[in-house]
Amino acid sequence: MRILALFFLLILSHIDSFGQSPALKKGLPMIDLTLIDGDRYTNRDVKSGPLVLIYFSPDCDHCQQFISSLLQRESLIKKRQVLLASFVEVDQLARFGIGLGINRYPDLKMGTEGESFRIARALGIRKFPYIALYDSARNLIRTFEGEQPFGVIVEAIEKM
Repeated sequence: MRILALFFLLILSHIDSFGQSPALKKGLPMIDLTLIDGDRYTNRDVKSGPLVLIYFSPDCDHCQQFISSLLQRESLIKKRQVLLASFVEVDQLARFGIGLGINRYPDLKMGTEGESFRIARALGIRKFPYIALYDSARNLIRTFEGEQPFGVIVEAIEKM
C-alpha cells in the first residue's frame, strides 16, 4: 500500500511538468548578475516599468543577430528596461558587449549569472535567445524561445 501511495505521488508530481512552462507560473525570477563593469545587479536593482529580459549566449548566431537588430531600434530600448543575461564568464560577455557598443545604452544592463543558472532554471530555458516580457507589476506577459520572427517580438515589446 505504501508503494502504491508513493507511486501515486510520483505521478502527480510529474503531471504538473506537462502543463505550463515554469516561466508562465511565476513572476520575475531571482536575479543575481555580475554586470560587465563588475557591479552586482539583483532584483532590488530592477527599476519600475516594463522589463525585457533576454537570456542569451554570445556564441549563438541567432542571439547575436537578435541583439544587434534590437540595438538598432533605440526607441524600443529607451522606453523600456532591457536586461541581457547570460551564463558565460564576465570577460567573454564584456568583449561581446563592447563589440556591440552596449555602453551607448545606459538603461540596458548586461550581466552573467555564472554557473548558478537560477534564471535559466526558473524560466525553463531550452533554446537561445530567450525573451521574457514583464509588465510594471513584474507579471510575465509573454515569452519567445529560440529563433523567432523579429517583427513579432518587436510588436510584442511595443505593446508593453
